[in-house]
Amino acid sequence: MAVPNGYRYPSYFNLNIGLEKRFPFRGYQWAARVAVVNFTGSNDCNAVINNVDAPNFLMFSGGQARAFTARIRFVGRK
Repeated sequence: MAVPNGYRYPSYFNLNIGLEKRFPFRGYQWAARVAVVNFTGSNDCNAVINNVDAPNFLMFSGGQARAFTARIRFVGRK
């Protein structure tokens, strides 16, 4: 017999950190940003194996690994 709420996703912790610097260039305002996604590197599951024939049926899987991103964006006129 299943425990109430026994099939819910486990608790997780997610921390995304980013730094942005605005700067003027040729009369316009720009911004450069670098960020770290999943800074803690925790394995936060976002899928469930739902194939009844699979040996790991109803096990959690997937998740976002640590990633680094960078971007330059147009903010507007100075």
